[in-house]
Amino acid sequence: MNKIGKVFRSVPFASALALALVLIGATVATATAGTPNQIVGAVVLGLTSAGAGSALGAVIRARRRRPRR
Repeated sequence: MNKIGKVFRSVPFASALALALVLIGATVATATAGTPNQIVGAVVLGLTSAGAGSALGAVIRARRRRPRR
């Protein structure tokens, strides 16, 4: 595995990515609150939160399933 692959499969990177996704979703939801487009903000927040949790869970699960040497 190359160095870039190790970075993408690390838990700290996945945690930072998850936090960034949630913050982006919250920013969009806040910007659209009280406007006719607030449903779009809610959908974006839901999708980014789901993506963040899925990405973090996939990395953690892959690390647990990898055989130890």
